[in-house]
Amino acid sequence: MNVVLFLGPLVGRYADKRSNPMKLAALSFASLAMFPLILYFCPGIMYAYGAHAWFSLGMVGVMMCWNLGPIFFAKNRDASAYIGIHVTLTGLRALLILPLVGFIKENTSTFLPVFILATTLFLCAATVMFFLNRNARTSSKFHTTASGRFETAGS
Repeated sequence: MNVVLFLGPLVGRYADKRSNPMKLAALSFASLAMFPLILYFCPGIMYAYGAHAWFSLGMVGVMMCWNLGPIFFAKNRDASAYIGIHVTLTGLRALLILPLVGFIKENTSTFLPVFILATTLFLCAATVMFFLNRNARTSSKFHTTASGRFETAGS
């Protein structure tokens, strides 16, 4: 995760200047979707290190979204409710997916179906965030400032 320390400022600059949490999440999840496939098909250890650097790039974006998302959506309200809901849903996702992954691994004796499932879920998340970003652009609740950032109506 040392790569995260080096990539954090670069992703932060992107998030500050040209993005919002929804767009950043879509790009991060799309980046993370490539990680399982790159890792599965890498021919050697050096490529595995490259795959983990790629994973770190996606995780930096996810970390930024975890930190910026509640502030973005809550605006002047208390952001702790947004954080609480997000953490709860993340826990529920883990409760549902981890047993499924274990079952698949035990019954197939290979990691390929697990990696395909992970890639599929990351692509689904990227697609949902892409459409959320697109709908936010056309919604009356959000408007774009001159710098390209979103603001909620009335703020």
